[in-house]
Amino acid sequence: MAAVVLVLLCGCSWFGERKPPQPDCPRVAVLSDAATLTRFRPGPGRDITDMVLSAQVADFNGTCHYDYDTQVLTVKLTVGLDLIRGPAAQGRAADIGYFVAIPAYYPKPQAKRVWPLKLQFPNGADRMHYEDEGVDIVIPIKNVKVDYPKIEIFIGLQLNQEELDYNRTHKPAGL
Repeated sequence: MAAVVLVLLCGCSWFGERKPPQPDCPRVAVLSDAATLTRFRPGPGRDITDMVLSAQVADFNGTCHYDYDTQVLTVKLTVGLDLIRGPAAQGRAADIGYFVAIPAYYPKPQAKRVWPLKLQFPNGADRMHYEDEGVDIVIPIKNVKVDYPKIEIFIGLQLNQEELDYNRTHKPAGL
């Protein structure tokens, strides 16, 4: 009987160390200034007839896992984009990009990663939804209690300065 009590008191130490529970996934959000893109043909016109492409980050979802042995957080995201081919578009191709940014790493290169996309509108369709399931982010985190709460992840469309300025002064076109 004493041997059984001793085994119960020792518990898991015979079977390996117990790891702490998984922390919650970090906050993921769409950056409001980069949530939409409105691209116009060259020239001064900025009405609907001058629009080449309109896009927005439509949705995202994902999972995360922190590995206590390697001290690495792995985040797997799926990013959904809605696109509209504008009246001024020539051809069916759309070259856009989106980014995933982690401000806690700024100014290091790990702070932002861009995914360039070459998309093709289907024949006869001027609207499309695209889902990118290949977004894997690896974040080293040495001290879970101190560093983990600082991690925030932002998603946005990669914009040039003119597109960013347009977003800051106008509502999204067409979406």
